[in-house]
Amino acid sequence: MKILDTQSYLDAVCDLLREGHTHVSVTVAGTSMTPFFDPGDTVFLDLPQRPIEVGDVILFRRFGEKYVLHRVVGIFPDGSLELLGDAQIRSERVLSDQVCAVVTAIRRGGKLLDANSLRWRFFRGPWRHIRRLRPYVNRIRNQFRR
Repeated sequence: MKILDTQSYLDAVCDLLREGHTHVSVTVAGTSMTPFFDPGDTVFLDLPQRPIEVGDVILFRRFGEKYVLHRVVGIFPDGSLELLGDAQIRSERVLSDQVCAVVTAIRRGGKLLDANSLRWRFFRGPWRHIRRLRPYVNRIRNQFRR
């Protein structure tokens, strides 16, 4: 049995997508996208089928660094993207060629959620506009989860 590190695994996922595979699944490990994703959730990735829009969640690779799933909160005239994790308040700017995939569905607790679900629409819309309140909302959420 061969064990891959996360970077090699996600390189292989991006290769599969470029080869034409669809709905490639990846298990979420980090917390930067809570409460939309939690560690252990499964996300389904595809190549973008349309231009990336504000509200989309994308898998991108930081320059020479790790892969990250974050939400698009702005698009600059040069085509670069402003990204922000749902649990964060500071954004970052990336080039469109750093994008590997877009999240098209989530499996959480046996339930499949897509862009038509109420949860998805909430995080794509209103959640983006309460950036400064996010840490407080997440703290309260975490208290109830304990």
